[in-house]
Amino acid sequence: MKKHLTILLPIVALIIGLAGGWFASAHFYNRWIEWNMHNQAFSSLSERCRALSQLRAGDTNQTAQTLETLMDGDILVFGSLIRDVPADKRKPEDVRLLKAVRDYRAAHPWKAAGYPDVDSGVADTLALVSTNQTR
Repeated sequence: MKKHLTILLPIVALIIGLAGGWFASAHFYNRWIEWNMHNQAFSSLSERCRALSQLRAGDTNQTAQTLETLMDGDILVFGSLIRDVPADKRKPEDVRLLKAVRDYRAAHPWKAAGYPDVDSGVADTLALVSTNQTR
């Protein structure tokens, strides 16, 4: 009987630990995902409201500035996601999008006022189109 208890007790503890760990992980992960989705929705809604308000007020220059600034952030995030993918493994649609953004920026130059690091990061990301660099 004592031998069975010696084997059964660690197995029961392992099962309880696995179930408890799974429950705790799922709970905190779900809360984190919910928080992240809320922040993204808040940010997107705020950005669109600002741009549309500026458009409705007839301030197209300010709207363009707002959208260019938002696109800088999007370029940096997108670049951070594809930079680690080897050039020959990148999705064709990702490269096409970067080419379109690069062509747009060539036709309509934009510099983030007072943020040379942003300009440098954007230039580095857009350079991924014409090089085989992966870092």
